[in-house]
Amino acid sequence: MKICKYIGWQIIVVFLVAVSLNSGMILMRPLLMERLLNIKTTTLTMNTVLEFLVYGLILYTIFYSSTLLANFVSNHLQRRIQIVMKTKLLKSLFLRDEYMYDEKVSILTQDMENLYEHYFLKLDMLIARIFSLIVTVLFILCQDIRVGLMFISFSILRPVPHWLMNKKIQSSGAQYAEKQKNFHLKVGDYFKGVNTIFYNGAQKEQLDSILKSNEMYENARLKADCTTNLTFFLLARLNLLVKYCRLR
Repeated sequence: MKICKYIGWQIIVVFLVAVSLNSGMILMRPLLMERLLNIKTTTLTMNTVLEFLVYGLILYTIFYSSTLLANFVSNHLQRRIQIVMKTKLLKSLFLRDEYMYDEKVSILTQDMENLYEHYFLKLDMLIARIFSLIVTVLFILCQDIRVGLMFISFSILRPVPHWLMNKKIQSSGAQYAEKQKNFHLKVGDYFKGVNTIFYNGAQKEQLDSILKSNEMYENARLKADCTTNLTFFLLARLNLLVKYCRLR
């Protein structure tokens, strides 16, 4: 947290507030759907339609304004971090003889750009996703505690089947690649050694070996394709269940 001393706690606090407001964007669709479902067909008039449009416009303005604010604050925070760190590095590297000229230039240019793209921006996105998750969980718990707990449980357990099925896909894919390689090698050896095979009278044995290798290769391909299709089918059902919990 030493960086906070140089950036300023005020900017950090404003950034966290803006990110928390921006996380409310995920609630816009549920709020609109809730308002829409509360409109009864018997009372559907031009006034109710206009009220719904005004309500949606207000939500749109509030949430997108908070998103704009969060982006502005995030950009200002990233700018402040870059200025502070580069200033610190310029002062500390000036008389450091253990670093060559090219290394000093690389640290202030390439390394700082990589740090910005691969660390600070990803950290910014991670914080935003954490806040969005917290807001979503709180919203669902306020609507229905039982369904909210189900959503939390499925969200926590969701990576487990993903990991298991991806591992299964990788395993079947590795077997497919191995059988494919063996078949290609056998075909190459068959035509490369055609004279030797013919004079030794081993054409039938070699042909049977290649056909068997091809059958194993096609079986491995079928297994890999079926595993992939089954995985997508099961993961789609899991995603649907999670989305159902959200809508509840």
